[in-house]
Amino acid sequence: MSTASLNGLLIISVIAVIAPVLAASVKRLKLPSAIVEIVAGIIVGPSVLAWVKINQPVNAVALLGLAFLLFLAGLEIDLRATTPRHTGRPARHRLAPRTGHPGRASAGTTGIWLASRDQLAL
Repeated sequence: MSTASLNGLLIISVIAVIAPVLAASVKRLKLPSAIVEIVAGIIVGPSVLAWVKINQPVNAVALLGLAFLLFLAGLEIDLRATTPRHTGRPARHRLAPRTGHPGRASAGTTGIWLASRDQLAL
């Protein structure tokens, strides 16, 4: 692996260290460090300055970060909110969207996605 491919990871590491310090230094705005990290990532990423190229090590770290984020989000779910209460109604009625059955919504979304994919392939 060449050193050029690890430059992106070095820049990402520097942003991860500097972002909380920068967010804490601006106490009046009360910015979370995640917001500073996202904005810095957009700036140094391929969309603006293109200092960081999307290569295999950056992609691996991105997937690991996404998996960690989803794991932490799953830990925050309150399972007591999904159990039936004294009303006797099952929990799925409280969690389902009021516009209809979630299966119909996902089938419609999938149909739209497949149709747009077929049109793009032409």
